[in-house]
Amino acid sequence: MLIHSLTPLIATALLAATGAYWSIACFLIVFTVLAFIAVAVGPETRTVDIAELDRLS
Repeated sequence: MLIHSLTPLIATALLAATGAYWSIACFLIVFTVLAFIAVAVGPETRTVDIAELDRLS
């Protein structure tokens, strides 16, 4: 979640450093791929009881 608050700052820095918009697109693509990977490897919790999760942690 931290990256979402820093995205405008990082995008501005990338644009200033490279002068090209493609660097911003690559930055966003990389973090989109990371998000898809996180969703793919994360456990399914649809059928898990929330009370059971509280006891486990």
